Amino acid sequence: MAVKLNEEVIGALNNRENIKVLATVDKQGLPHAAFKENIFFDNDKIILLELIETSQTNSNMVHSIWFNKPVSISVKDGKNNSWHIRGLPKKTHIAGPVYEKYYVQEAEKNPEIDLGAVWEIEPLEVKNQTFSAVLAEERARHPYLYHLDKIAKSD
Repeated sequence: MAVKLNEEVIGALNNRENIKVLATVDKQGLPHAAFKENIFFDNDKIILLELIETSQTNSNMVHSIWFNKPVSISVKDGKNNSWHIRGLPKKTHIAGPVYEKYYVQEAEKNPEIDLGAVWEIEPLEVKNQTFSAVLAEERARHPYLYHLDKIAKSD
């Protein structure tokens, strides 16, 4: 079931300066992770503009949509905040008005770039992966797990 992204996550996705990594798996289950600056949020969907039609990412995305396999997106902003989004590819556009919209948009930025596909990804889960958030969550889940040196300092 889809989850709603908050404004902070949407802002992080839409900032082209932020680091975004898309992780997919192939037919054999081998993982593939790639930096993708062309992941953003538009019209209530996560959009991936895959620039190379024959890329490993595009091939894995086809496998994911055919077999209902999730993908993973990690986003890190300039302030060391990070999020992990697990999502499901729901639709791909290789022609038509949606494809044309993004094709024109990308061609205006760089005429050398081609557009292999426009992917729509439905977010299923979002987790704050900022160190302080993960640390607080882990300490809450494991309140009695401490290194001895930490216990000794608190006495």
